[in-house]
Amino acid sequence: KKEGEAEAEAVDHGDGQAAGRLHPILADPFLGTDAVSVEARAWSHYIAGANFLVDKVPAIKRKADGLVHRRFLDFTETQTPEEYVAANKREWEELHALLSQHKADPASHLPYPDWNL
Repeated sequence: KKEGEAEAEAVDHGDGQAAGRLHPILADPFLGTDAVSVEARAWSHYIAGANFLVDKVPAIKRKADGLVHRRFLDFTETQTPEEYVAANKREWEELHALLSQHKADPASHLPYPDWNL
């Protein structure tokens, strides 16, 4: 086992699955479905699988929480929310100009969201 790899828990799913294998069907309340296959390689399925693991495995939840907190600290150490919004608004306007392929009237662009900082 390589460092950082999760180990499958031996669970009898009652459906003929071999003990020690992860069950390929996971409930996903976010998507409003009874079951989601993680074998179809769809982003929503990967997210459902990750949510399942975060909910069921405390060590994975702690690791995910730590990663999110580190990203937050890295972000806030480099810029304020106001600086981020100003840069993001500039990129928003540049994207509109690129997509329109000409000097379009800025009034025709989608309005930039008001973030109420």
